[in-house]
Amino acid sequence: VFTANKDYYNGIPKIETLKFVMVPDESARINLLKTGEVQAIKIGQKIASTLGNEAGINVISSPSANWYAINLPYKLPQFKDKAVHQAIALAINKQGILDSIFAGQGEVAYGPYRSEDFVYNPDIAFAQDIETAKSILADAGWKAGADGILEKDGNKLEFDLLYIASNPERKDIAIAVSSDLEKIGIYANPVSKANWDELTPQVFHDNAVVLAFGSPFDPDDNNYQLWSSNHLNDGWWNPAGYSNPEVDKLLDQGRTTWDTNERKKIYQQIQKILADDQPVAFINFSNYLYALSNKVTGVIPRNGPHGQGNEGGINGDIWWNVENWDLSG
Repeated sequence: VFTANKDYYNGIPKIETLKFVMVPDESARINLLKTGEVQAIKIGQKIASTLGNEAGINVISSPSANWYAINLPYKLPQFKDKAVHQAIALAINKQGILDSIFAGQGEVAYGPYRSEDFVYNPDIAFAQDIETAKSILADAGWKAGADGILEKDGNKLEFDLLYIASNPERKDIAIAVSSDLEKIGIYANPVSKANWDELTPQVFHDNAVVLAFGSPFDPDDNNYQLWSSNHLNDGWWNPAGYSNPEVDKLLDQGRTTWDTNERKKIYQQIQKILADDQPVAFINFSNYLYALSNKVTGVIPRNGPHGQGNEGGINGDIWWNVENWDLSG
């Protein structure tokens, strides 16, 4: 429970008392909103269009920096071949996943920056291309075995694709990606991990995993830790075990200059290299969805960070200016 600070420098907040109630079940949250017991809730993407037609309810779709991808760790022998990374990225139907799993709420990801970010590189975008993916693998020497799975030098293109059970979106992504990869001779077996005690940082580094990261703040934030070789074997950071001297050099340059145009060039070059190396296969950014009583005014959505999700997070995105909210009627 939060009480308005009457000495707040920017004026006394219009809402005197603010109470956050933790309700994990989405249906229960929606019922609380409909009965007027709460005035703002988080919702999933698939319920947004239906709830938006309800009288007295407004639905807000807020962009987020939260991106989903498939981790392709270089520790696994299959992923030591750059061709495999490139083929997997080409085989995934990013738009299909965005439309079917996230109800179109977000945008396709080709790298770690949204199209609205000032450093975004539009030249790295590409469409799903099954035939080119097959050709890349064939040119790299991968051939179908008796079971149809590609193999080379004693290594088969089959692996477990892990996801956290508490996140239905990651489960659906794992299933969709598995189906896409089967079309190019790769077998990815979706495997559920019950919780983060099972999906430890070490497991993260040693397996293909449906992962999510993203920061809407400075372009250096998260990205230095994710792609710099200085963060190899560093907890959750750099899960692919990625090491590229040119990227290391550019990351250091990006965090040591204040020139906006120069930084834009630096981070666009980083995106170009990542798009070629594909240490992770980027899939999509997801918007965060909220349903509010139409009595609530003053809400201004903004790009939120990873970690908000459908169930948690009271920092970032729409809550950031709650001192300016008001209730009418």
